[in-house]
Amino acid sequence: MRCDSAELIGAYIDQELAPEARREMAAHLETCPACVALTGDIRHISGKLAALGRALAPEDLEARVRARLAIAEAETMDRPRLAVWGERLQRGWIFATSAMGHLSLVREVAHLRFSARFFARLHFPARRIGIKH
Repeated sequence: MRCDSAELIGAYIDQELAPEARREMAAHLETCPACVALTGDIRHISGKLAALGRALAPEDLEARVRARLAIAEAETMDRPRLAVWGERLQRGWIFATSAMGHLSLVREVAHLRFSARFFARLHFPARRIGIKH
């Protein structure tokens, strides 16, 4: 069975709840066997983990991490100057070429539409210009 109050059990065990919420959770635990069981499981696992103790990090860990970060930063500082700008320029040219193609297409369509309207207005009936059928 799943209980909505189960999400608060960890905070209840760690005494992180406000006093009123803690009282409500204590009252809930008196009536909900699923939450009581989950509380017992969490306390059991927490006890086992605490019994394992803490492992100390090697003394040179910070120095090794900082050295690797410095190397990685140096590598990215050398490459991007040319590579990143090259990629940006390439993307820019692709975009510019695509945009120019689209603009040319729009211009041609507009020109054709304008031309059709313009010539439709210039169309004279045959008899007006002296042509006989």
